[in-house]
Amino acid sequence: MRVTDQVTNQVAADTKIAVNANSLANSSTGPTGNALLDELNKSNANKASAVTKNKYEEIKKSADTLLESAEIFLEEGNGSLLSALDTEEGRTKLKEQITRLVNGYNNAGDKLKTSSNSLDAYYLQMLKEVAGDHASELAKLGITVSAQGKLQYDSSKTTADADTVRDTLGAQSEFMQKLAFISQHISDNAKAGIKNLGNTYNSYGAANASSVLAGSFDFRS
Repeated sequence: MRVTDQVTNQVAADTKIAVNANSLANSSTGPTGNALLDELNKSNANKASAVTKNKYEEIKKSADTLLESAEIFLEEGNGSLLSALDTEEGRTKLKEQITRLVNGYNNAGDKLKTSSNSLDAYYLQMLKEVAGDHASELAKLGITVSAQGKLQYDSSKTTADADTVRDTLGAQSEFMQKLAFISQHISDNAKAGIKNLGNTYNSYGAANASSVLAGSFDFRS
């Protein structure tokens, strides 16, 4: 399932992120009148754009992977991950998915750290804070939050009852809803960055890197 409009709107209100916010601003430069310098500028701009695009693509991929993991936990009904926690097979699948979720979370954070985009820095802080805010709940499932904001998982400690698992990671879990919401925004911002690089050109015909306008946000409740 995709994050529902109801969940999106509620988490948007909690995090104070505008759902349709346009986060990218274009920058452009003009020719110097010096043919050699102009050619060097063009080459440098192309290289910078290629590096920036690659970073955006990696960030988007990591965010999409994290979102997919979160959405598995948000599924409800027969056949969903959290519907069979009373079986050995169900518990095994749970541990496998928690491992994927933790790895996806850490990878997304690592990719965000490589970006000079101010909004990505904000999203990285949001990831850390949403995990920190729910650290005591996550610990019941063997998930701990390091001082650097990374998640660590010990599957041998995933012994909590089914209700505790669902409350912590299920469809009604604030942690999981916010994690999915943030992941979606990270992906959308990276996609906008890639599109912006493809559509914005300076007078040399080279794509310009984009800068991000990030205001003062506070998503703490």
